[in-house]
Amino acid sequence: QRIKLLLLWSVKSLKIQASCSPFFLLLSQVKKKMLGHRQLHRQSSKDKISAALRKVWERRMISVRSKQMILRIWSDSIAEAAKEGDHGQDKLDWDSYDKIQSEMMSVFLWNKEKERVTKKLKRVVTKIVAKKLQAAEKIELLTKRTKKAKPEKLVLQKSDAQPRRVLASTRPKLKERLTKWHGRKKELEIVISSRTRGGGGLLKPAVARRRAVERRAEVDLATEPGVPSVRMKELHSPCKDGLPCGDT
Repeated sequence: QRIKLLLLWSVKSLKIQASCSPFFLLLSQVKKKMLGHRQLHRQSSKDKISAALRKVWERRMISVRSKQMILRIWSDSIAEAAKEGDHGQDKLDWDSYDKIQSEMMSVFLWNKEKERVTKKLKRVVTKIVAKKLQAAEKIELLTKRTKKAKPEKLVLQKSDAQPRRVLASTRPKLKERLTKWHGRKKELEIVISSRTRGGGGLLKPAVARRRAVERRAEVDLATEPGVPSVRMKELHSPCKDGLPCGDT
């Protein structure tokens, strides 16, 4: 019996070895059987693993959803309690999330519009400044050209323009001299009229004195720079009583 058992064991071992040997593995039938058994084993194990994982993830999702729902209910209850307030407290007028979001969007859009407008204004200001600078440069060029082209005209007009300037500067002095001269003239007229009324013998010395005073005044006026020739002719032109005429 022992020998039979040993023989059987040896035969089984040989079969196992033969089945695992590369020669038997190369056979098509053995390959198909081995591959079929492997695929079935793999698919069953995959199904088991996927089922177990599905159950685990379902439990996790249920727990997460329940926690989220509990937190939402808890936060809503706290918000309502804080909004309504406790005994003796005023009810708070809180803004909703949508209102805050709309305000934030409006502020954002306003800032964007402000930036756009400021950029546009800066461009306009730079253009205006550039135009002003160009105009100033043109004016400077024109002034330089006119200054370069004017010296001959100034030389030609200098003889005509200088007396006018002298007259403008000496006009107050001329007025003072004329007032003095007219004052002397009136004094002489008064003296002559008084003496002619008194007697005719004193007429010649008074006339000589009057003429001397007139000549002195004429010399003063002639030496005054800037007195026009027309004015001197008017002063020399005789009026009544042989005296020169003049504006008082």
